[in-house]
Amino acid sequence: MTVALSLLVHGEAVRFNRGESGQGNFDFKYMTGRDGKEYPYVSSQCFKRYWREALQESLSPITRATGAGGKEKNQAYTDGNPIQYIDDDLFGYMIAGAADTDDDKGEDQDAPDSDDKLLFEKENIKDVETLKEKLLDGSSASEFVLKISGIGEILRSKSSSAQDLQEAILQALNTALKNDELISLNADSKSKDRMLKKLKAAKDEAAKYEINKEFLKKLYGKQMQEKPKRPTTRRTAPVRMHALVAFSGIKTARDFQTFSRDVNYTGKNSVLNPNSPGIYSGWLKTRILIESHRIGKFYMGTNMDILEAQVTSQEIKKEKNPYSRVADTLNYVELDPKERKRRLVVSLQGLANIGNTQGPASGALHDGSLRPRAFVAGLMNCVDSPFDDVWKGTASDGLPLLDIAALVDVLKDWDDLFMKRKLYFGLPHELRSQIEESLKVELTTLGFDVLIDSPRKALLQLAEEALL
Repeated sequence: MTVALSLLVHGEAVRFNRGESGQGNFDFKYMTGRDGKEYPYVSSQCFKRYWREALQESLSPITRATGAGGKEKNQAYTDGNPIQYIDDDLFGYMIAGAADTDDDKGEDQDAPDSDDKLLFEKENIKDVETLKEKLLDGSSASEFVLKISGIGEILRSKSSSAQDLQEAILQALNTALKNDELISLNADSKSKDRMLKKLKAAKDEAAKYEINKEFLKKLYGKQMQEKPKRPTTRRTAPVRMHALVAFSGIKTARDFQTFSRDVNYTGKNSVLNPNSPGIYSGWLKTRILIESHRIGKFYMGTNMDILEAQVTSQEIKKEKNPYSRVADTLNYVELDPKERKRRLVVSLQGLANIGNTQGPASGALHDGSLRPRAFVAGLMNCVDSPFDDVWKGTASDGLPLLDIAALVDVLKDWDDLFMKRKLYFGLPHELRSQIEESLKVELTTLGFDVLIDSPRKALLQLAEEALL
C-alpha cells in the first residue's frame, strides 16, 4: 500500500535552498523554463532533512568518511541500521564498502589520533607464522625491524602464543614505519631513490608514515592483506518524493544587503560589505509517495538493506526474490506490526510538524516555512500517484486552484487502484470555504468518502488511518 500525496508549500521573499551563484544568476536553486523564466525549486534532499528532524526520534548517527592521515573525505553516511533507527528505515541509505573498523563508526572521545589511523592492524596480517619466518630471514631490512622494536626474542621463542606473535609483529611494523632510516635499507636502488625523494618532500609526519608503510607492504606483501571491507548495504527509501518546484504566483528579486549599523555610508572609512542574495515568492508543488508496505521490512545480504549480523531478535523469513533471477528466494526480517504501524504514523506526523524544531536555511534574513500549506492524498494499491495535475497555478499571488473537474477525471481513470475509497484534503480556510460543498458532492457521487480540514489536522488524521 502507498500513501500518495500532492503537496504545496508557500514562500514569501524566501531562499529555502541555496544554489551556485554565477554572473547574472540567482544563488537559490532554480530551473529555467521554455519560456525563459526562472522557476525556483527546493531539492527533495533539503526537504527530507527538515522532515527527518521533525520525526522527534533518536536519529541515525552520521559519520564523515576519512582517508589517509585522518583527512576528511567529501563523503558521509549514516549508521545504516534501519532496525534501530527510524530515519534509516524511512529515508534509506547507502554504505559502499566502508572498512569495518571503529575508525569508520563516527567520533569517539577515546579514538586514536589521526596518525594512528595509518598504523597496521591485526586484520592486515594474513598469516602470522609465515610473516614471523619472513621477519627472521636475516635480511638487512628485517634485522632493522627486529632491532628497533626489540621483539626478536618473542619471535624466536617456541613458547610464544599466536596472540603474542601477532601483537609483537604489529608492534615491530608500527615502530618501523615511524623511523626515517627504514627507506635507506631498500635493496632496489631505483625504488629507494624514488621513496627517499618522496620522504624528503613529505609535508608532515603522517605523509612520512604512509611512505614507510608502502615500503613495508612491498617487503612483506605476500604475508599481509588490506583490511576487510564492510559489504555494501543500500536501502531505497520507502519515502519517495520529487523536488518542490514553483508553479504559481512566482516572483523573483535580489535583496541588496549591507553592514550599515553605526558606520559611515560614504567617505574614506565607510563600511558596506554589499551582498545581493536572490529571493523569491511563490507556491511550490511536490509529489510524495510513502510505500508503507516496505516500512519495517528489510532484505538481507550484500547490496541489500541489512547484513545478517545486524539482525537482533527478528525471525528470518524467505520470499521469492523480486530483484534477481539468479537466486530464487531472498531472506528478510520484519519488525512487529505495531512498530511498523507506529513508524508510518510518525512519518506523517513529522510531515505535519515540519519546522517545529528548526526552520529552513537563511532564516535570519529570509525566514519562511516549509510546512505543508495544502495537499490532496489517498491510499493506493500501486506505487504511483494520481494527483500530480489537480493543482492549477495562477499568475497572481493568491491560492492555486484545485481543479475539481481534473480530479474527478483522474479518479475515474484510477478507480480500481485505490486501496481505500477515501480522500484526504488539507486546505487553507480561504480555499476550503470556496469548494468544500461542491467537492464533497462530486466525490460522494463517485463513491469516495471525503475528509476536508486544515492541512495539519488533515495530515494527522491521515497518519492515524493510513494502512501498511
